[in-house]
Amino acid sequence: MPNLHNRKLYWLTLPLVLLLFSLPSAWYHRDRLRYNYFASPTTSTLPTRRLFHLLPANKAGAGAFFCKALMSSLVHGYSPIILNWEAQGDSSYMQRLKVAGVYEFLNSLPSGNDDDVVFMMDAWDVWLQFPPQTLLERYAEYGSDVVIGADMLCWPNEADEPACRDVPESPVPENAYGDSLSCDAECMAHGGLLSTRPRWANSGTIIGTVKSMKSVYKDLTEQLSEWAYTDQGIFNEFLHQGRIKLDYYSRLFWANAHNADAGVIINARYPVSTTDTVVPYHLLPPLLYHSGTGEYPVAIHFNARFHKNLMNDWWGRLWWTQPEFRSIWQERLDRGTVHFAHNGTTFQWKDFCDLSELA
Repeated sequence: MPNLHNRKLYWLTLPLVLLLFSLPSAWYHRDRLRYNYFASPTTSTLPTRRLFHLLPANKAGAGAFFCKALMSSLVHGYSPIILNWEAQGDSSYMQRLKVAGVYEFLNSLPSGNDDDVVFMMDAWDVWLQFPPQTLLERYAEYGSDVVIGADMLCWPNEADEPACRDVPESPVPENAYGDSLSCDAECMAHGGLLSTRPRWANSGTIIGTVKSMKSVYKDLTEQLSEWAYTDQGIFNEFLHQGRIKLDYYSRLFWANAHNADAGVIINARYPVSTTDTVVPYHLLPPLLYHSGTGEYPVAIHFNARFHKNLMNDWWGRLWWTQPEFRSIWQERLDRGTVHFAHNGTTFQWKDFCDLSELA
């Protein structure tokens, strides 16, 4: 009788055992990309690669906007690298130096870094709301290509140029944003194409492997010295040529100049990513949700002059700016490290920023 009982128990439990053995393969497939980002080592034994988070910013222009962007990076676990800190010049010069600084950094990396990832964002008007792991998981959906933020306005290219006229239509459904778009005086004066769905490049946020970024930035640097365009105009040319990809659905980056009304701040009840251990979901943190695409963007880009007021309006509404969460974000801010690219030194947020001045 005991043998019969054991045989019955064996056949009853076998399916459960097989199921349990099959689960890790599914988890591994979803979570197969583990990364080691600057100053934040992972304990995973899976293959790793680093994330270099670049912020072109000069000391003369640093202020409250820079401190807020830097705070969003540190609180979420990034270890940003500041480019061009000692540089001086007008806005046109600094715009070109932004490109040169990124290219110089790429060329300074030792060989063997081709599969590491570089993420550059404007240092004045971009906020992050998710950690590096979430950014890299979403970037992995694009392979190893260069991915840039998507814009509804083709600028500064002329409306009748192929770079404006002949780029692919957006895959976002036509009714996603409705008919309401906003266009500031610069947009109206330029007369560029304005779409109800994002179709063109925005140079404020860009990500790619070291290898792919080197190729793109080499040509970008050369053409920038010959063209009257800014880097964004050349990126539109690259998009037309099929050299870069757009983040149409704003899973990575959301440029909100012409569709700010799509942004809704809500208390997130469930984790956006199963590997995100940074955002305190158990406290229902307020996050920015894109109602047009149904996504929570990693980066929020306030890329219009008249939307700088929107930055002030939203400050204090996201979890990492609220006093209720201060015990969490203050500790991360205090231990976060920022790197200078020009001399390799490090500093902390409090060395240049004062929380009392950011209200």
